[in-house]
Amino acid sequence: MKSNNFYRTIPADQINDAMSVLPMAELLPIKTEAGESIPNFRAVKVSMHRGQTCFVNCPSNRYALVQHADAFRPVIEGLTQAGVKDFRFSCYSDENRAKLNIFVGEKGFDSVQLGIQVYNSYDGSSAVHFGLDLNRKKQFVEVVGYRQVCSNGMKIRVPLNQAEIIKLETRTKIESLLHERASLRHTESVVEKLEAIQYTTEALALLREPVELEIKKAMQFSIEKRKQLKDIVLKHVGKRYAERVERQYNRDNGKSLWDLFNAVTSVASHEYEINKVVTRENLIDKASEMLYEELHAPSISEED
Repeated sequence: MKSNNFYRTIPADQINDAMSVLPMAELLPIKTEAGESIPNFRAVKVSMHRGQTCFVNCPSNRYALVQHADAFRPVIEGLTQAGVKDFRFSCYSDENRAKLNIFVGEKGFDSVQLGIQVYNSYDGSSAVHFGLDLNRKKQFVEVVGYRQVCSNGMKIRVPLNQAEIIKLETRTKIESLLHERASLRHTESVVEKLEAIQYTTEALALLREPVELEIKKAMQFSIEKRKQLKDIVLKHVGKRYAERVERQYNRDNGKSLWDLFNAVTSVASHEYEINKVVTRENLIDKASEMLYEELHAPSISEED
């Protein structure tokens, strides 16, 4: 398997260089063959760093275009204002969307470091989003991570309704912090940017212990029979990448759900032949869902 290191992290002092090569977009009028403008709609033209251009969206006039760099800059400014200078980051993009993962603090259990994710799109698939994903309906919070020992990108879901994983007071504090943080836009004041960063980094600190407990629980989830492995992979990953994931799992001498999780994220992070950002992100999302559902299947079905 040819490999790269798609999610590799970069020192903070290189972030301006990363921002300078992000794709840029512009809104253009849509015209008929006769040269007449079509009312109420415009075209989004994206220019890539190496000179390629393409059209990715035809939104209505209500669409507000936000450049990737403008979406990411407030988070960087907030970190600077908070005195956080030693963070690492990963930044990746295609013609449709871009994501910035920022990792702060020391690495945690099994060399997993937690982080903040910011994403923005030009194709209309998502608005500017910053921070952690709190799913109130399904009662979990999802946080991005980076496993340094194997350079894998990842996401981990922490259940909010299970006392053995997260204490009630911790859950309440996390929900309160994420509610206060809400969103971060380039128009907000210095104080608002600083507060948003502080709320989110505090929530990350509170999530370190629950994430460690989730990892330990996954390590104790044994997968040693071939059929069990195949069933879980087909259920959560699908046929297309099943063989590659199983091969990686066996190569790593996998024995647990945590090993399988790392096999999926390894394929997403290092497989040379995956050339679309959305494909890698889908695999990362499937790994996160797999870990959460296999560990907490009974409680999930009870909620439904």
